[in-house]
Amino acid sequence: MTIAYVITELHEGGAENALWQLCRQLVSRHSLAICCLHGADGPVAARVRELGIPVDEVGISSARDLAGIGRLREWLRSSQADVIHSWLFHANFATRLANPGPTPLVCGLRVNEPRRSHVLPDRWTRGKVTRYACVSQQVKAFAVDELRADPARCTVIENGVDFGAFESARTGKRPSDCVLGLTVARIARQKAHHRLLRGLATLPPTLDWSWRFVGAVAEPDYQAELTALASELGIHERIEWVGPVTKQQVFAEYANATAFALASSWEGQPNVVLEAMAAGLPVICTRTDGIPQLLDAVPGCVRAVQGEPNDWSVIPELVADQALIAAGLQAA
Repeated sequence: MTIAYVITELHEGGAENALWQLCRQLVSRHSLAICCLHGADGPVAARVRELGIPVDEVGISSARDLAGIGRLREWLRSSQADVIHSWLFHANFATRLANPGPTPLVCGLRVNEPRRSHVLPDRWTRGKVTRYACVSQQVKAFAVDELRADPARCTVIENGVDFGAFESARTGKRPSDCVLGLTVARIARQKAHHRLLRGLATLPPTLDWSWRFVGAVAEPDYQAELTALASELGIHERIEWVGPVTKQQVFAEYANATAFALASSWEGQPNVVLEAMAAGLPVICTRTDGIPQLLDAVPGCVRAVQGEPNDWSVIPELVADQALIAAGLQAA
């Protein structure tokens, strides 16, 4: 079988690494090709090419880029794919416009996108989708209720991580008398880092803590707001904005941390929470879609909150509770 994948870009990210993991499993059995709208020079693209899979780029910057849609249509036609699988909103929408047909089209849905500017185009073009691949039951419900997709065309395939890759992080000895916090997420308003900063500002002044934010700056103006907020709250000396790192460096970040937090306003089922769990870290995160299943899977290891400032005050308790961490390691 020939499978053509279309994705927005292949820099470090949850969806991008999920596609790479999928390619690792399928490359020996199927013919695979990948097309990026842009960003085919990213580190995930390099890892995909190491598998012997071609990665092309058509240079689409927006849905109004008709020439780019035409280039994508030619790429799809030349791929002679038996199945087309698109990933992420922009690639989903562009692929629907470009698919020359009648090749079946699978669209991956990874978040419950609240913005009407995304929901309406998704809804209007749903007839071009053969099947939706949803990362959680809540995302499937979103597809049915908001996108008005046929439930029979929606399949839930939850996220997963390479458990073995986190063994060194999971088995390392961590201190329990200080908080070495970690958040892995791009700097974007969706991730709501400001809520976490306000929560960190409520921690006892005598507590030994620091926090590292790892991830690319997707919205520079938001980064400026966060930097100013940290200064205003008087915690800027405890905060480090690390920026993007390699996959190996991410493993090291998990190994060196004692707690993980994610304050997102919306998600589908965040890969980074799964990674933190695989690394044996106590996790505190907002109760976004996909999180309830994780609470049931590993009881006590993930604390879901609403995201108010005082919600994050349990962080020291989670770090100090070695029994909880041990239970998490055993469950993992």
